[in-house]
Amino acid sequence: MKKGLLYAAIASIFLGVGAAIASEAGKVMNPFLFAGFVPLLSVPLFFVIAVLRKERVRVKECFRKFRRETIGLIITRSWLGNYLVLFGLALTLAIRGGFLLRFEPVFVALFGFFIFHKSLGRRAAVLIAAVLFGSVLLISEGNLSILTSSYSYGDIIIIIGTIFYAYSYHPSKRISEGLNATTAAIVTNTASAAILPLFLLLFWKDLPTVIANFHYVIFQAVVSFTLGFYFWFLAFETAEAWEVATVISLSAVVTAITANLWLGDTLSTIQLLGAGIIMGASYLISVKN
Repeated sequence: MKKGLLYAAIASIFLGVGAAIASEAGKVMNPFLFAGFVPLLSVPLFFVIAVLRKERVRVKECFRKFRRETIGLIITRSWLGNYLVLFGLALTLAIRGGFLLRFEPVFVALFGFFIFHKSLGRRAAVLIAAVLFGSVLLISEGNLSILTSSYSYGDIIIIIGTIFYAYSYHPSKRISEGLNATTAAIVTNTASAAILPLFLLLFWKDLPTVIANFHYVIFQAVVSFTLGFYFWFLAFETAEAWEVATVISLSAVVTAITANLWLGDTLSTIQLLGAGIIMGASYLISVKN
């Protein structure tokens, strides 16, 4: 197994738990302020990781040697991807938003093939399709009418955001390979937090609610934006972008399990079947590689 696929699987655990907590946080505080404070808190934690691992934070080199990739990563993930998806989720059903986000590995593979000239074999295409099918079962509980009923502007916004997310996998891989995961994460999260002053200006009346529920911010900063993104960037050092995107789909399984154990949600037989398909496809990717 490629070490990168193991890192992707670890990242999916942290990102999956983080998604469940973010869902709860969105019910009690302004999601835009939440999305701004979380990456801000994660940045100093990455400097701690850099010290512990004796890694040099190479931000200047990031912009000098990988200027195009860095700007592309900031625009597509830190800004457009993050906030389009966040805005879209506020305008549609959460269950359908979660389904649309599962198209990410499909878009990653398409970008890799048509723009970055990365070949994708038949086996890879089948495994990506299996993950997508498993996600449908896990998210919809077999009630496909929820996924196919009239679509809203929010759904379109989520799809556009997911496309930007998918594109970001490719510059992320270049930067992680050429420098290190810590540098890539610091640049990405700093750029995400840079929009916080604008949100504070627009939503300053919601700030007391954020402060009252700041434990959600701290948890998300540590679990998802620090540990999750650190292993996510590490995965690119030895794994292909489509492999990382597909294995990261395990996060949907982790989110469902977290919601079941921590938040009291129940899992149906169909959902368990969907989770099994996602885990099986991810296992087959790891065995082959």
